[in-house]
Amino acid sequence: MTLIINGETNTVTDGITLVQLLDQLNLSGKPVAVELNLEALPASVIEQTSLSDQDRLEIVVLAPGG
Repeated sequence: MTLIINGETNTVTDGITLVQLLDQLNLSGKPVAVELNLEALPASVIEQTSLSDQDRLEIVVLAPGG
């Protein structure tokens, strides 16, 4: 299946979840903000979010400081 992640086309395993994708991107356990198809996702739903072919994601790693 194909996902658009931060503007780049990526091929991933069919049926992948957002948590699995974050793990593949080495972002597990890091503070991230995720937008899925132009909708910001609350952190509380990231673990339950399934992804579909052609989904568009923007993933930002949050960093402390100013």
